[in-house]
Amino acid sequence: TVKKGVALEGSAETLGEGKAVQFETVSNNNTSTKYFSFSNPIYEFPSSEKPVMQMYGEGAVGKFTVYKLDEASFIATLKKEQGNGWSYTQKTIVPVAGLQKVLEFNPSLKKTKYSDYVEFPQTLGNGFYLINSQVSPEIVEQAWLQVTPISAYATLSQRRSLIWVNSVET
Repeated sequence: TVKKGVALEGSAETLGEGKAVQFETVSNNNTSTKYFSFSNPIYEFPSSEKPVMQMYGEGAVGKFTVYKLDEASFIATLKKEQGNGWSYTQKTIVPVAGLQKVLEFNPSLKKTKYSDYVEFPQTLGNGFYLINSQVSPEIVEQAWLQVTPISAYATLSQRRSLIWVNSVET
């Protein structure tokens, strides 16, 4: 813990409140050397395309189970996951009991020269989804998916901004 009032060397500034610093060197409960993870926590696709998710790791990708979420649950569970984004072994796993299962499949990992990916066997309807992958008995990986007909792009500078929103269905 860094205590309130610690000064920055060469400055009159001090730390206004105490801060706890956390880090990890190794997991206490995971002895597996095989792992697989999604490259991103959130993916977006139009309903006209099969989702394709980039992954990384070694070993086997676990069975994918896709659950439908309402918008509020999508946002709430994503906020919880982002709170532990710095830690690989302390991830917040969203409980799936009671969620509506819409798809289950055993993915086949496809490889290119520089990346690995999984392609879904079918398209999904517009909405919000949680993807659950059981990598091993003790490891679960999760990602969030939004299927929407809207695409957006934004770029900002100090003097100008560009925001572009487009329907991918028209």
